[in-house]
Order: sequence, then structure tokens, then C-alpha cells
Amino acid sequence: MSNAVKVYVALTMTLSAFFMMISCGENTGREMTPTHNAEETDFIINVKTFSNSRQLNRYIEKNNIPTEGEVDGVAQWAIKLVEGATPSRCNVYVVQPRSQTDHTTMETWGHELMHCVYGSYHAEGVR
Repeated sequence: MSNAVKVYVALTMTLSAFFMMISCGENTGREMTPTHNAEETDFIINVKTFSNSRQLNRYIEKNNIPTEGEVDGVAQWAIKLVEGATPSRCNVYVVQPRSQTDHTTMETWGHELMHCVYGSYHAEGVR
């Protein structure tokens, strides 16, 4: 199976899991406060995968990608600084899922994809 097909399959599975979590997930009471909303917007998503989190974090450090310490994944989006703007592209850096049941890694993929769509939606101090 080619890498492009693997990424497509993993992204499809992640999106499916994400939408299931939204519809069936526990409501923690924390409201999301997105910095942008790219729902129903076409934009490019580039996905760079790594064999493990050590490689991911080395790449992030080497390429000066801003994070708060070691991470499980990162998303960076390019957006014009005007009100109502949506991203033109988003770069996602994540670890490859080890299997079709690697739900923790797939959750990270979905989390980073949400950053592409909603921007910096974390409550302060919550990751």
C-alpha cells in the first residue's frame, strides 16, 4: 500500500473516530473558543508523519516549530490576519499509527486536524 493511501486511510479513520467522539463523547463542560472557523472551507492539509514521538519532537526542535515542551503532534496553519479569514493551508506533524486500533495516536491526528479547522481553541493552560 502506498504512503498516500496509508495517510488517506488513517485520515479517514481519524475523521470517523472524531465525529463519533463528538456525537457520543462525554461533555466535560469546557467550551471551545476557536480563533477561526474553517468548516466547509477548502484548504490544503500537509501531513508529515514520524515513526515515533522522539523523531517528531527532534524534527520540531530542529525546525524551530513553536510548542510548549514535548508534544504528541502539532498543527500549523497559514491564515491572513483579518477578521473572518480561514486557513489557506495547514501543516500537521504526527506519529504514524501502529495499527488500526491505535486509538491514542488516531485521537492525536483528530486533535491536530481540529486545530486546522478551529485554530487555537484550547482553554488557557489546557492541552
